[in-house]
Amino acid sequence: CSALSTLSITNVQSIGHYAFCGCTQITTITFDSTMKTLGQYSFKGCTSLPSTLTLPSNLQTIGIESLAGCTSINTVEYPRSITSNKPNTFTDCINLKTIRITGSGEMQSYSNQQQPWYTIMSQITTVEFESSISSVG
Repeated sequence: CSALSTLSITNVQSIGHYAFCGCTQITTITFDSTMKTLGQYSFKGCTSLPSTLTLPSNLQTIGIESLAGCTSINTVEYPRSITSNKPNTFTDCINLKTIRITGSGEMQSYSNQQQPWYTIMSQITTVEFESSISSVG
């Protein structure tokens, strides 16, 4: 995938483990609302992803280290629809500073070490919630 720069994913419900791991030239990525699962390490080491990464609005599951090492990400739009998030999602995302929780309703409750941003908590400077989020667990 050394030449892959644009990724438009439509009508796909799941991205498999390691699917785009190490694809360092991806600069544009879009998902539609059918995406439900990001597999383990699916985008690990994709160092040129957009500075604001918008995760799919109906995403439910994120695998271990699915976005680890994506050093270009500054902001992630994280949908409240996620019900299963494996550890270390954003490990080594050294420029990630802002988490924006999107959607409506009640936010998933995580134990400390299950938080998707647990390994980078000290670098997060801003957490934003859409006004339609009714509860944070």
